[in-house]
Amino acid sequence: MARSHGRIDFTIWNNREFRALSERAQRTYMMLFGQKDVNNAGVLPLMESRWAKYSESTTVEDVRDGLRQLEDARFVFVDDDTEELLIRSFLRGDGVIKQPNVFKNALKCAELVDSPKLRKVLAGELRGLRRKDAGEVADRLDPNPSETLPDAVPNPSETLREPLNPSERVREPRGVGVGEGESSCSADGDLGGRAHAHAYTREADTPPSSKCSKHIDDPDPPACRACGDARLAAKDWTDRQALTAARARSEAVRAAAQDRARAIAACPLCDGDGYIGTDLCAHTQAPTSRPSLKALFDQAQAEKNR
Repeated sequence: MARSHGRIDFTIWNNREFRALSERAQRTYMMLFGQKDVNNAGVLPLMESRWAKYSESTTVEDVRDGLRQLEDARFVFVDDDTEELLIRSFLRGDGVIKQPNVFKNALKCAELVDSPKLRKVLAGELRGLRRKDAGEVADRLDPNPSETLPDAVPNPSETLREPLNPSERVREPRGVGVGEGESSCSADGDLGGRAHAHAYTREADTPPSSKCSKHIDDPDPPACRACGDARLAAKDWTDRQALTAARARSEAVRAAAQDRARAIAACPLCDGDGYIGTDLCAHTQAPTSRPSLKALFDQAQAEKNR
């Protein structure tokens, strides 16, 4: 469901780096927070032509200049290849981390990002939250954290971090073949996974038992090393299934984006972003019994030139 409003932290006006930006860059930043397309991870499609239409005095180059300034100051990051934009501090600035269910959705949205550049930045943001669930997603987004931007780099739009969670349970050490430092991904793919060897390789449709064969029917089994290995194997299977589902969702999003691009290219009515003015185009082809608006316009231009 699209957002109906956005949140701006008033302390942004106390931020020296933000005040040092031009009026154009500041307006662009506020405009991005007000987009209904922003997901809970702070990622939205790059639609410069559409954003330029929000003001009659703004051009596409004005928008691009504002984005360049914001990226230089690390407020946003843009990937022209995948046409995605990330508002870097969105998880904190929009209050996502204070809403458990919304934050869970944000983690799912983060894993669907196509841009390797944005995935790396998001991984750094998630690790900075010092949360177990965020750290696990960060490891899948960027399996090699040594290449991410260090915490020492200035963080201009960052609000105060949430306090550490002292009650959070630390993960138990894993057994042989499923190392704690390894990613749960089984192969390289859309989510930035890395191939690793695991002792447990079962890929059946039904999950394996979390108990060993000796205690499989015991409702309250005693402490058992074999049961511990079985629990780890069951969790590994669950992680693999989740990764497969995430890959499928990512591929569906990519296919939908490609279909939309083809529909826009074939539509004679809308602009390059799929809009007619400020309205979303339904890509309805003009009736064959009469020329399209574009054809009439081209004809009028040709006659004028003659």
